[in-house]
Amino acid sequence: MPYRVRDGQERIDGVNDHEAEVVASLICAAIKQPEYNKNDMGDLTSFGAISLVGDRQALKIDTVLRQRLSPIDYR
Repeated sequence: MPYRVRDGQERIDGVNDHEAEVVASLICAAIKQPEYNKNDMGDLTSFGAISLVGDRQALKIDTVLRQRLSPIDYR
């Protein structure tokens, strides 16, 4: 689902901390919703984020998720 993060500011290294926090928060909230436990085929649901600004932003989102989620939930 597309979601626009407002008021973020990209640093010189291409990382937008505010955006990473918002994206991680959305994923953390979504995994708690029962309708996302399993897909239509009964398999566990997984989430992903696509960064249009580069690898460093994706790594920042990953870092925030690893800090907020248990290893089991992260996996």
